[in-house]
Amino acid sequence: MKRKIDTSKRIVVTGAAGFIGFHLCKRLLDNGVEVYGFDNMNNYYDPAL
Repeated sequence: MKRKIDTSKRIVVTGAAGFIGFHLCKRLLDNGVEVYGFDNMNNYYDPAL
């Protein structure tokens, strides 16, 4: 069942640089939603990942 996305709202996505966050942001943007993505870009993980 597909739900209609309310495009009149702004949505904040935490973890936007991760796998799930990225795909969520992409889907929302493709549907015309204004998205604000936040993530912690630090040196904890190996850059080669």
